[in-house]
Amino acid sequence: MVVVVEPGNDLTLESVRASLTAMQVARYKLPEDLLVMDELPLTKIGKIGKKRLRDVVRGKADSAEAV
Repeated sequence: MVVVVEPGNDLTLESVRASLTAMQVARYKLPEDLLVMDELPLTKIGKIGKKRLRDVVRGKADSAEAV
């Protein structure tokens, strides 16, 4: 799951889990981790770089800044 947050809003794993629980999302579907990035990696033509994003999430990239 990817969430884009407006600047100035604080986002925590607990707040995300609480919001999803309030929407009656099953416990096994709740996120276990939260990765906050300043921006999503983009391809050369400006689309979201899904492969690069997956690499960051899986820990294959050194850091989110490396993308």
